[in-house]
Order: sequence, then structure tokens, then C-alpha cells
Amino acid sequence: MTTTVLPTTTASPTSSMSTAQVGKDEKVRRDGFRINSMNMKDAKNGEILWESKFESERWFNRNGNQKEPEQDELTAHLPKDILQRQSITRQIHFSSNEEIKCLKLVQDVKLNGMTIEQWKFDFGFVVPHSTNAWEQTIASNGKTMDPTLLSGNVVFDTSFFDGDELIANTSMRIYYD
Repeated sequence: MTTTVLPTTTASPTSSMSTAQVGKDEKVRRDGFRINSMNMKDAKNGEILWESKFESERWFNRNGNQKEPEQDELTAHLPKDILQRQSITRQIHFSSNEEIKCLKLVQDVKLNGMTIEQWKFDFGFVVPHSTNAWEQTIASNGKTMDPTLLSGNVVFDTSFFDGDELIANTSMRIYYD
């Protein structure tokens, strides 16, 4: 299950980024960062395949430390045919009360607890008191595992950073229906 991220943003499979603990100075920035909603569309025809709104309080680990596995894990049910699409566009709608100099997202894709891919995306500067839409296009290499093997066994561990400083992180278990 390898993906290629197209030029909308950048991503590359690499070793894990440092997950520095968020200090007290970052508390205001961390608490002011919210994911409002997310959707996934077929990149070719724009068909919405999945969308969700999140309760920000449940979305992130707010104590500044990486979550322990399965701690406050979220779940998402995606249509199994999403795995057959040539490319998917993911749009994240987020808000920030504070300036973020260099917003980054690092996402570890885990199958049965083992990291099989890591994706890195750079957004850049975030204006204080703003609401933003961030779109990434992810293309398949055509080699996709059976959805019944993946369903419930894949977890996306997602961390948001300002440069190297952790803002928030979460884990989401994926079910393919």
C-alpha cells in the first residue's frame, strides 16, 4: 500500500520526525489550533467519498505528549472503494487563534501496529485568527491491499508541528465499509 503525493503539497516516506514535547510557552498556540472538518474526494471527478466534522476536544491529545497507543483513539469509516481510486484529495479545514510560522503535518500509517509508511506535508505560515483549507492529493501506485485485511487494522497517527515544536497529535483507526 504505497502512495505518491502529488504537487499540491509535499510528502515523502522518511524516518520519524522528532516529537519534541510541547513546552508551557506553546500552550496558547496549541489550545488555539482546531481541526473543524475534513473530507476526502476522488481527485479526478471531485466526488466526495467521506467527510466528517470533529469535536476538537476529542481530536487532539492536549497535554503536549505523544499519545499512548489506543489512548483516546478516534475511528473513521471510509468506503472500501476509496482504495481503488487512482488519486484522492484530502481537504482539512482548520482554525488557529495564534500565528504558526511553519505548520507541518506528519502522518504515520500503521498496519497491525507496525509503521508501513510515513507522510510529511508542509503548509507554511498560518495567519493568526484565521480559518484555512489545506488540500493534499495522494495518488496510488495501483498496489492496494484487500480492504477486509486493512479494515480495523490500519491506524493513522497524525501530528501537527510549528517547525519542530509539536502542537497536537491524534490517532485514528480506519474501517473500510
